Amino acid sequence: MRKIAAFTILLLSLSLSMIMVNQAKASPSIARRWQDPYYCGYDEFYGPNPIYAYKAGTKASIVVQVTNDGYWNKEADVTVKLEIFGENETSEETDVKIDPGRTSIFTVEVDVPTDATNLFRQAYVIYVKFEVETEIKWERSPSWGVYDDFVVYTQDQAEARRLKTELGYWPTGQPSGYGVIFMQSSETWELFEMASIEKKQADYEYTIGHFSSAKTHYESSLNYTKEAVKAFVSKSSTYEDAMLSLFTAGSGLMNFYGIALLIGGIGFLLMGIGVMVYLVRRPTHSTPPT
Repeated sequence: MRKIAAFTILLLSLSLSMIMVNQAKASPSIARRWQDPYYCGYDEFYGPNPIYAYKAGTKASIVVQVTNDGYWNKEADVTVKLEIFGENETSEETDVKIDPGRTSIFTVEVDVPTDATNLFRQAYVIYVKFEVETEIKWERSPSWGVYDDFVVYTQDQAEARRLKTELGYWPTGQPSGYGVIFMQSSETWELFEMASIEKKQADYEYTIGHFSSAKTHYESSLNYTKEAVKAFVSKSSTYEDAMLSLFTAGSGLMNFYGIALLIGGIGFLLMGIGVMVYLVRRPTHSTPPT
């Protein structure tokens, strides 16, 4: 009896293992990517994880890649749904036939509400419908909860982000190094310092959600930076003109010095010729008698 019971338990364990393997094999691979967001990356207002940002009142589009990882090793008709903003949106492609091990792309478009909050991340879930023969199975992604990398920007927030991004392309101070120090000035230093102060204030305002104020300070910082660069270029041009004048004057001086040397050389040559003529023609004296 004990042997029979042990054998029965072993068979049940093997059966359960096979079921788990088949279920694991049946699970599809699902990947996603939001298309053409207004901004993608790190945003200090929403924490350390990257986000996809869209402006309120616009359209957002997500691309979902689905792989039929051997769902019973059969062809499946697949449709994708997106749950966001309390709505369910269906992919443009429906009942797409995917063979085992093959992949297909689905696109879901959603309207971003004008009244959607920008204070928090928006949660969303992707559902994939697999229809095999007469059976329908829904797969949820992510299986552990929700995605939260989608945010909505207001107009002021979007403009503040744009100005901050543009500001990052400009220099933050005067160039330094040997030779450049002569082109620096107190005016450019002051302008760069004002730009730095405005940017620090803008960063703080943005972090606490004062996006209109942040936009104003980012704009001021950008204007100060542009004026600083303009002043530095003007100073550089003045320095270059002064150096060019100095080199031109030096070149004229060298030419004058060369002519003087030539004249002096000719004078010494004539003097040498005169000495030689004198030595040749000088009177000779006879030897005095003894």
